[in-house]
Amino acid sequence: MGGMSPTNRTVSANVVEACVRQWVRVAGAVESVPDQAFDIVTRLPGWRVRELVTHLIACVDAIGTRLAEPVPDKPTVDLPRYLLALPDAAAAISLRERGDAAGSEPAMLRLRLREGVAQLA
Repeated sequence: MGGMSPTNRTVSANVVEACVRQWVRVAGAVESVPDQAFDIVTRLPGWRVRELVTHLIACVDAIGTRLAEPVPDKPTVDLPRYLLALPDAAAAISLRERGDAAGSEPAMLRLRLREGVAQLA
């Protein structure tokens, strides 16, 4: 496979199926979280359950996008550069999730997560 161009390679059906199964489980777990628990502070500084669920929504949306893309022949960024970018990326993600979570009702967050998971299938 090393000589194939990215447009000729796709993620295997087994990988997609396993990914979907995991996300169905995650969405099921979020379904069981009571509404009042969405305001519980987590171990992540400044993040409540609400922000974590919002982050899961962003993750499942990103995974859906990535699964639809051709698989590159090689990584697009090397590990040192990836690790060095994490602090800035984490700060941006935190701001995004806090903004997206603000005013979002638990029922709407659950629905958005279910819809994102359904898009994977």
